[in-house]
Amino acid sequence: MLKLAPLSAVILILTCGSSSAVVNLFLPTSTSGTGTFNDSVSGGFSETLTPLAITADGAAPWHFMGYPSYLNYVSGGPHVDSASLTLDITQVAGVPFFQTAGSLTQIPTTLGTVSTLIFNFSSYFEGLMTGTPVAPALALMGLNVSGTVGPTLGEFVDFQMQQFYFDNLGFPIGNATWSYNNSTPGATFSSTVLPVWSGSPVLTDNLITVNGFINVSADPSSISFTPAPEPTVSVCLLIGATALGARRRRASR
Repeated sequence: MLKLAPLSAVILILTCGSSSAVVNLFLPTSTSGTGTFNDSVSGGFSETLTPLAITADGAAPWHFMGYPSYLNYVSGGPHVDSASLTLDITQVAGVPFFQTAGSLTQIPTTLGTVSTLIFNFSSYFEGLMTGTPVAPALALMGLNVSGTVGPTLGEFVDFQMQQFYFDNLGFPIGNATWSYNNSTPGATFSSTVLPVWSGSPVLTDNLITVNGFINVSADPSSISFTPAPEPTVSVCLLIGATALGARRRRASR
């Protein structure tokens, strides 16, 4: 019995460490993205975004690539607008997805001067994904959303992101949805938004297309979004500390 508790903890540690299977881009050149920043409602600046080339992190095998801050915009005039957005292609627990960080701020003088940031994305992935359960990955795909709402009734912030998964024949597997809206005048908010999955409980192919969109609006308010820390990191560290403590206590007897 002296060895059972430490061994169980070690097994849990190995389970944590192996939770992310390798998923690769099927064709890097097939990854694409288009977007717009629209401030025309308030007479401000608008443009169609030109995405930069995806850059790899140099790891082998591939596991992380990103668009390096392809939007970073600040304007001036009767009101102040600023927007930033980055998008990373990554995966957790064997599930590939697009991870985003960014912000949208508008501080005009009147209600109804909405700024909107929209980005659409698509890529192809391959790996040993057939039968991979989606639920364990959802807790690792959260976004921290924070900001402020303008003081006037009717002002708001809104964040919507959806990602759609298809098999190699184009049949839908399911979709993940992140959603946050706040229209409380003068509110200061900070919340973690987890995706809601609709569709098959497991991935049904080893070759998957993931595409989707980000839609962020502010009138006149501010909102920032960043990837939430992976909870499994602290869980695994806690398990490791527990295992080490159990081993030391038994060794001292």
